[in-house]
Amino acid sequence: MNTNLSLRPLHLRILFPHLLTLSKSNPKRYKAPKDITHSKAIDLELYTYFALLLRDFIHPWYRMVTTDEDLSAEILDILILLVQKLEKRLSEEVDWTELILVDLPQLLSIHYSDYRQAKKRIHMDHGSGSESLAHLFHGMQPHFALEPIENREQEYLRLLTESLLKILLQPKECQSDCVRHLVREILSNLVLSNLIEALSEPYTIHMIVCKVK
Repeated sequence: MNTNLSLRPLHLRILFPHLLTLSKSNPKRYKAPKDITHSKAIDLELYTYFALLLRDFIHPWYRMVTTDEDLSAEILDILILLVQKLEKRLSEEVDWTELILVDLPQLLSIHYSDYRQAKKRIHMDHGSGSESLAHLFHGMQPHFALEPIENREQEYLRLLTESLLKILLQPKECQSDCVRHLVREILSNLVLSNLIEALSEPYTIHMIVCKVK
């Protein structure tokens, strides 16, 4: 029990409606049933995000079918499990020193080198057929998600999410097409897509660099 994390009204209405049956003097009404991460501040924001996700993208169609709350509770449990497993893998199984000091600089070096070559080639005869610098650069670093095909990025995010779910989901849940597809669509369309869009903004990158300093 996370004894120092007070639930917001949004959490009660969306995530834990059964707690609303308790009296307002009952302390259980205002306490989260379980920790998600090791940070209470992060837990509070995660509960808020999960509540908004269920309210805006699950309840509108699900409540047209039934008033049963089992699906919402099941989705919440799965999302909490995914976050906990991801946190464990990132904190215990990722060599951050090698990633930051070796792998990342190598990738940035290759990226910068290819960009400079593309910038030189755009002015040469054999680069004149390219539509733009970006087109020539992506031709040097082809990526499935960047192909000029409709919905290709969404397709890539689905494939990426499928790979993550095979690692993070319980075997029984992963073998269920219904569970896997539902969670895949939630993560790929509502989490990863928005995350990539936010991280692609120059202002976001600037703020991250400033905070790292």
